Amino acid sequence: MTSIEKLSLDLFLIRSVYRTGDFTPTEVIQEVYRRIRASSGPSIWLWLRDEATSLAEARKVAERLDLPLAGVPFAVTDNIDAVGIPTTAGCPAFANIPKDSATVVQLIEAAGGILIGKTVVDQFGTGLAGVNTPGGTYHSVYGDNCIAGGPGTGAALSVASGFVSFAIGTDTTGAGQSPAAYNHLASIKPTQGIVSTNGFVPGCRSLDCAGIFASCVSDAASVLDVIVAEDPGYPWSRAAKTSKRFACPFVFGVPKVEQREFNADLESEVCYLRAIEHLEALGGRAVEIDFEPFRDASLLAESGAWVAERFGAVGGFVEAHADAVDPAVAHLILSGKSINAADVFQATYQREILKKMTAGVWEKIDLLVMPAAPAKFSPADARQRPAAVRASLSACGGFVNLLDLASVTIPMGFRTDGIPFGLSLIAPAFSDWELCRIAKTVTGETLSIKTQKPPSHADVSDILLLVTGTHMMGGSMNHELLSRRATFRGSVETAPDYALYALEGDPPRPGLINVGSMMGVSIEAEVWALSPEAFASLVSGITTPMCVGNVRLKDGQIIKGFLCEEYATRKARPISAFGGWRGFLAAGG
Repeated sequence: MTSIEKLSLDLFLIRSVYRTGDFTPTEVIQEVYRRIRASSGPSIWLWLRDEATSLAEARKVAERLDLPLAGVPFAVTDNIDAVGIPTTAGCPAFANIPKDSATVVQLIEAAGGILIGKTVVDQFGTGLAGVNTPGGTYHSVYGDNCIAGGPGTGAALSVASGFVSFAIGTDTTGAGQSPAAYNHLASIKPTQGIVSTNGFVPGCRSLDCAGIFASCVSDAASVLDVIVAEDPGYPWSRAAKTSKRFACPFVFGVPKVEQREFNADLESEVCYLRAIEHLEALGGRAVEIDFEPFRDASLLAESGAWVAERFGAVGGFVEAHADAVDPAVAHLILSGKSINAADVFQATYQREILKKMTAGVWEKIDLLVMPAAPAKFSPADARQRPAAVRASLSACGGFVNLLDLASVTIPMGFRTDGIPFGLSLIAPAFSDWELCRIAKTVTGETLSIKTQKPPSHADVSDILLLVTGTHMMGGSMNHELLSRRATFRGSVETAPDYALYALEGDPPRPGLINVGSMMGVSIEAEVWALSPEAFASLVSGITTPMCVGNVRLKDGQIIKGFLCEEYATRKARPISAFGGWRGFLAAGG
């Protein structure tokens, strides 16, 4: 059993250890506070709930483990109300103490979730870089030379740092995409209206949405199921619908080559091309589209009527307390004061024109695939060129709410400098759950290869191969499978017969060995299918201490898989407790 100090707070895993009795909600919440106290660097917490209060909630919810989020720790950004707790929207002078929690907080707590605290946020949700916060400047957990994101910075970092299982932020113009991308997380930006934003400090109230950050799509989707509800007090509330199932194979849109902008960041461009190849390997079909109307919509959302709406929300406070507001934030909000009614009407007309121009695209594709962040930006970039960085990040997803679209952002591996790369899947309103289904296929969040329908081009003679480390989706060696036209068949677990090690080297590699029936643990893995020729080509390049042998899965199947010769593990670090290579990396390995 994994020690609680190394326990991943993935929602599914937390629910599992409660069911098995390995740990109790009280023990998990105590561990959450221990981790927070032990953390170093700038605090991401603007308010931290008293530990005794959270433990009392944990003891109470231990009697209701049937609840969907029973005992699951979560956070919200500090522009979301929680009863009795100051809401500052990242500006201490703005603080007020709400009498009621935001609708989403009420729903999560009713489902058993335990609020740990409220995290830093770019002032008034204005900014996409995470440098306009009262706590200073924050960076990705994967490197201090990369920003952490935007208004969702605190929410994303609370999950990526292992403090909570999920977090809720706000998303007005694609603000959830970059924090997820830069911190190797999944995020969901739901269809506007199906999740209430009552109790949020408005950015642009007509565009605002809640954003969910979690370590994987499955966890985020579980939270979405809880917070989707009609709210009579929310003017934009609408009932959730089930969209039509995407085509099989699904068709995904990508901008024309000349319309792709990566800020001269070749690494991000290569990651995007590899992601496209991966979707094609899964059976998807790429179609180039004219991205210009979408980009125009992003520009429109950052100007005109919606800047005036920002001024209408908090402009009076900014004017009266200019010395308490970040200059870049104040400049943007106050620029909305000069926009007149005629300008607003012209912007709304332009919005409808852009909706018409983009409507035809959805007749040709099921979803649009975009880089969640087009380039890596440093904190210095964000401070010195705030408008340029904001515009670049907004271009990839700033259009989503304006055009009434839903989006899911997923982690898609790492750049060579160790910074994560993320991909956003975007589709029309009410496609939320269908997007999650495709996203889970792309990231490999499936239960068994037996449940996977092979892509239409798979051959019955294909050989199944189990991989547990760098050959997994998004890993540094995954290209060895993609270049051989291998097809992803699903995520699995091995039988509890194995041990996993981090072999010596720079960087370290995983080594899987069989330690005897029921003598080890189940290890997270992926199954890929290769033609006999491709399999032979791959295996011929394997060097000692790696080898290929029979591996038994949790469901009893036996397939070929990468193994390691035992001698190489004698000086290696045992990492079975992390449950797999991804768990090891997520813990800082």
